[in-house]
Amino acid sequence: MIRSTLIALAMIIILPSAQTMAMPPADMPPNPSGGSRTVDQETFYDKNNILMLAYNDGNIAFDAAGVFSGGVGPGFFYPYSGDPGDPGSLTVVWAAGLWMGGMVGSDIRLATAEYDAEYVPGPMDGGGPMPDDPSFRVYKIDGMSGPGDADYDEWPVAQGAPSDEFGKPLLMGRQTLWAVFNDADPMAHVARPGSTDPLGVEVQMTVWGSDMAGEEDVLFVRYKLYNKGLDDIDSFYICFWADPDIGFAPDDLVGCDTVRNAFFAYNSGYDDHYGAIPPAWGGMLLSGPVEPSPGDTAVFDSKPMPDYRNLPMTAYVEYINGTDPNSPEETYNYMRGLNQIGGQIINPVTSQPTSFMYSGDPVAGTGWVDVMQNDSRFMMAMGPLTFASGDSQQVVLKLGASFGGDPLLSVNALKNTLDGTAMKAVIDPNKVHTYYVYAVDPRYATVYFGNMVGPNTLYDIDPGSVRINDSIVPETVEMIYSHVEFVGPVIEAYFPIKNFIYGYAPVWDLSIHPFMVSCNYNGVRCVFSGELTFFGHVSGDADGSGFVDIDDIVFLVAYVFSGGATPRPLELGDANCSDVVDIDDITYLVQYIFVGGPQPCPNGH
Repeated sequence: MIRSTLIALAMIIILPSAQTMAMPPADMPPNPSGGSRTVDQETFYDKNNILMLAYNDGNIAFDAAGVFSGGVGPGFFYPYSGDPGDPGSLTVVWAAGLWMGGMVGSDIRLATAEYDAEYVPGPMDGGGPMPDDPSFRVYKIDGMSGPGDADYDEWPVAQGAPSDEFGKPLLMGRQTLWAVFNDADPMAHVARPGSTDPLGVEVQMTVWGSDMAGEEDVLFVRYKLYNKGLDDIDSFYICFWADPDIGFAPDDLVGCDTVRNAFFAYNSGYDDHYGAIPPAWGGMLLSGPVEPSPGDTAVFDSKPMPDYRNLPMTAYVEYINGTDPNSPEETYNYMRGLNQIGGQIINPVTSQPTSFMYSGDPVAGTGWVDVMQNDSRFMMAMGPLTFASGDSQQVVLKLGASFGGDPLLSVNALKNTLDGTAMKAVIDPNKVHTYYVYAVDPRYATVYFGNMVGPNTLYDIDPGSVRINDSIVPETVEMIYSHVEFVGPVIEAYFPIKNFIYGYAPVWDLSIHPFMVSCNYNGVRCVFSGELTFFGHVSGDADGSGFVDIDDIVFLVAYVFSGGATPRPLELGDANCSDVVDIDDITYLVQYIFVGGPQPCPNGH
């Protein structure tokens, strides 16, 4: 009776349910707000060496409300001393923001954030903006946040704010800001000359800073875009616009680095605010929007996306204060990498058409470099894309600032900072490397590593030089574009882990094994460290599932009484540590599972 009851219980199967996430249907007419909305202009990132304001209307790095300046002023402080009122707290950006543009039929549609904004706070519903609500604000958490803090308690997971597996606020790095806004309100599209009808796009913005050593001078901005309007958008461009002011506004120079997908602003000499050695400020595109590309693999929301690719920076243009675009056509021309009137931009060094202004090296003095100090604005664009109703896109930027040995060398220092100074390696965190059967079975692990020091990048790594603990040669080494533990591209190496096993005896219980990855990039040695987790055999786990439960009783009943499968290794079935597997082990497991008896083989093997 006992045996048949146990077998019957072992046959009970619990089937998990599945849910499919889908975009809300865009089947209702637009619902304009019909009035003013409350824009949060007082929330800011303030960790490491940076303070940056971030709004829920598309603007960042702008102090429109005079929170720190007493009037409209710049909103990116570097180096941040901890007190914005400190005379040493200087600024490198007056304002920046997200721009978008595309074609709906024959009409240009735009959404811009250039001091004024054509976005309104909050998500969309039914193809239009939702009515204003106090919950549509910028949320902010850090390592000290928890129950009792308003932003933590009210963290808007339902609006799309990042959360962990338990639905709690997800802290990314040292501090995380989150907001949602959209351009679907027609009444917001009147602030700029030449405004257009809305695109109908909802944007979820996350700002965070790393808690890793070496990344004190950078922060990250992620835009998730959802076309919740009624229209498909053709020739769609996503743009990052900025009005950099390195201290004193009129003496700035700007440029881009097409290899790094980077953009920057700098001074060539003395600055009235920073003095003899002003910093450089800029950013890097870490993950661009995706488009179909058979045979490639893109990254979207930190997950691989086969047969797609991430677009790089496709255009970089500058214009001077007072020559801002004044029509939809002029703005859209800039987005497409053309001049203001729609003609091709000509590189004066090569005499060839280009979509990238000032793409030379200002430190080496090679290529096309900016030589006219001005109060510059610039736009970095990605496109064109087809953005159908119901589709989504994503862009991740890394922004930072750095000092070099002189004003020009600050540009090199910035590029090194954007390349990344923190090094780490991780074994695939979604798996525990198990040895439930035999320790001598061939087993493999996949290690990911990234973030290089100095001017070199992961692309400079010699794949044949990669080693684990200086002796294990990976079977495969390749570049992938993202991983959940990293920002930006990473190296993936697949390697056998038998060298971590000492002898040929079974591996028991949980153990942690430190490891080192080494490689060469452009003749320079790189070293990363991490940990490998083994989850070995567990006494009493007769069926090798990794858990001691009723299935193990059923397994042993079949083995002892009816010639069923043998535990592999046999010691798995030795629950009472008698060195024999028999009915006593069945009784021992019944006592352990049903009446709280002693754990299997408490003295170990």
